[in-house]
Amino acid sequence: MTSIVSHAVTVLLVDDQRIIGEAVRRMLVNEKDIAFHYCGDPAAAQQTAAQVSPTVMLVDLVMPGIDGLSLVRGFRENPETRMIPIIVLSTTEDAKVKANAFSQGANDYIVKLPDPLELIARIRHHSAGYINLLDKNEAFRALLESQQALEVAKDQAEKATRAKSDFLACMSHDIRTPMNAIIGMTDVLLESELNAEQRTHLRVVRSAGETLLHLINSILDFSKIEAGELRLEKIAFNLREVVNDSVDITRVRAREKGLAINTEIEDEVPQSMLGDPTRLRQILINLISNAIKFTHQGEVRVKIARDKTTEPCALVFSVEDTGIGIPADKQASLFQKFMQVDSSTTRKYGGTGLGLAICRQLVELMGGRIWLESELGKGSTFRFRITAEIPKTSEPAQAQKPAANVPAAEVPPLQILLADDTPENRLLIMTYLKKTPHTLEMAVNGQLALDLYTKHAFDLVLMDMQMPVMDGYEATREIRKWELERGIAPKPIVALTAEAMAEDARRTAEAGCTEHVIKPIRKATLLDLIARYAPAPK
Repeated sequence: MTSIVSHAVTVLLVDDQRIIGEAVRRMLVNEKDIAFHYCGDPAAAQQTAAQVSPTVMLVDLVMPGIDGLSLVRGFRENPETRMIPIIVLSTTEDAKVKANAFSQGANDYIVKLPDPLELIARIRHHSAGYINLLDKNEAFRALLESQQALEVAKDQAEKATRAKSDFLACMSHDIRTPMNAIIGMTDVLLESELNAEQRTHLRVVRSAGETLLHLINSILDFSKIEAGELRLEKIAFNLREVVNDSVDITRVRAREKGLAINTEIEDEVPQSMLGDPTRLRQILINLISNAIKFTHQGEVRVKIARDKTTEPCALVFSVEDTGIGIPADKQASLFQKFMQVDSSTTRKYGGTGLGLAICRQLVELMGGRIWLESELGKGSTFRFRITAEIPKTSEPAQAQKPAANVPAAEVPPLQILLADDTPENRLLIMTYLKKTPHTLEMAVNGQLALDLYTKHAFDLVLMDMQMPVMDGYEATREIRKWELERGIAPKPIVALTAEAMAEDARRTAEAGCTEHVIKPIRKATLLDLIARYAPAPK
């Protein structure tokens, strides 16, 4: 990067008479801040100027070989010397001569030899203007270079972010695909006849699978937040339902440890609010799960209170436990990524150290803050405060997905097309539907799925998006095109995929998919999905 330097006053005298050169030198000899250079050959003036970089030039008007006016013209035509101030020295006061000098590009005109004070004043005056111009030009160049460096750094950072996002998306997809079969088949086996030992072993497998899935989700969430890709929804929802759902999800684990889990919601807390219920539920589940994990006896209490000291309405959520507590010197760093109290905590309790970092970032995205109060051996309380925007209508918006047309137990037989290139995933879906009345056709790539769809009537399509020959995106577009050309009402196409990024959901919607469902998929989820897209009874 260019640094801005301080320019000294530098004089270049071009005059064929050495006596004039010596006289000017004597005038300036005591001016310590002025550097003086003399050139007696006008033919060498351009080269000398390039060497000494003058801030002002004194040019004699009458010289042999090259007269002063030609020299002034030459300086003005040269890009390197075009802006350097030029003072013409002459022995005449003739107005025409002066006018001619100015017309050729001179900045000033002095009859030689002038009074030293006058010459020094003019030298300083013209040099100051030129130095100021140089400083501005160098500052501008430095600014341009800085901007260019910032652009390069920004481009490199964006490339690194894209590379990280691409890696995480690929990792997520490649891990979710086998996880779909592992977790799904474990659930299927747990429904079969097993002895106590086998059931225990399978529960361990399922728990390990769910832990791995939670880790994948946490890494993806944290990456999306860091990249600024996570967008919060703003819909009306029932606040008490979200809180109760969060507690119910964690209640089983609390019972296994013999812990009580209680909820207290003040009457002043509104029934419904605008926001992102999914992310609020994620924060609560994470905090409650942590409280249960680090509590061996006693209880976990979830409280929601209205902050009566502020308007608009602000809510304070608290998750209190009677667990092991957190040392005071560890509390400040606990909301940083990959941070836990110490390494023994990870060995004993597990976890990635991402959960609280994600909670903090989600709360901050909601415009709030999160903090904790804890005493070693006496438990911890995690609190977060957010502003609650109250919807204008009294009824909160409900499920964003279509409701089931008929109860799951009464769904009529459907013709279902499954497109998936992974044998394990095809076997899993087939196993899920084995004892149902539905008929399942399977295709191992998008082209075969398109061929089947155009030859048979299907009620629902389950479409994997990453397949050979023709992927799910292209297959969905072709199916929608085929339906449109024939005036056929579009049938639901559900993207059943291991692609979990927000951009993936947008891409599947743009391709024509009705819904985006991320693998692994549980049996109950699949049956509920089928019920939602089953034709309504006539």
